[in-house]
Order: sequence, then structure tokens, then C-alpha cells
Amino acid sequence: GWRGIAFETFFEEVLERYGFEVVDTPEKLHSKSFVRGKNYPGCRHKPHCRPDFLFEDFIIDTKTGFAAKRQKGQLDRYLGHRPVLWIVTLGDSPKYITKKKGIINVINFSDVIKRSKEILGVEIDPSENQNLTKAMNNAKWDPFVDLE
Repeated sequence: GWRGIAFETFFEEVLERYGFEVVDTPEKLHSKSFVRGKNYPGCRHKPHCRPDFLFEDFIIDTKTGFAAKRQKGQLDRYLGHRPVLWIVTLGDSPKYITKKKGIINVINFSDVIKRSKEILGVEIDPSENQNLTKAMNNAKWDPFVDLE
């Protein structure tokens, strides 16, 4: 819903503040770039994969909360494209799910900040936690926004 869109948008803004570039195709990916919210080219899965953030070696998907049963099919499909999947949530406890095709790491945004050098290769300032709180508090439901 709209809270998920607000979180995803905020996460993209954080990436851009720390020097990441948005590119339009996986072929253009480099170490500090990502593709946001586009169908994965050549994907044969049904439905087609459309990760929130596609990086060179991993995928990040933002979720306001995580329920493994609800996400199972989507997450398995994503592992068909990258062996590492990070599910970034607002506040869930860390979980690591090992699959045949790769690993799913569930992590909250605060822990992403603490491990940002390891995960993203950049040091994210802890003040981004307060920025997230502000962004989520200021997010308003807009009936004219397409939630697709």
C-alpha cells in the first residue's frame, strides 16, 4: 500500500544521497548503481519479476513487514535472478533463510545502516533512522497514486 511506496521511495532517496545512480537496464549496472522497480528483462517467471532494487550481485526488496509464507513465491523467483536477496523492513528481527538457489536475508532498516558498508559498500549515517521516521510520519495516502 501507500506506506510501502513511501518506504521504497525513501530507500531510493537514501541510496542516491550516498552516491548510487539509477540506471534503466541490468546491462548498465556497476558497483554503485541499481535498477528500480522494472520488470527483469527476459524473466520467464509468472508473474514476471519486478524487484524494488536490482544491483549487480543482489536484490533489495523493501517491505513494511515480512511474512515468509505470504512472500514465498516471489522470493523464490527473485533468487532465480540473483543469489542474494535482502528484504529490508521497517522493524522486523533479522532472519536468514537458505534456499537451493541462494540466501534470503531479512533485515530492518536500522540494521541496514549498521551494516551498510558490508551490504552496500558505503557508510550510511545513523541519522537516516530519524529521516525514515519523519518520511513515514509525513507519508499520506493519495487515492490518485497508482499502487502497481
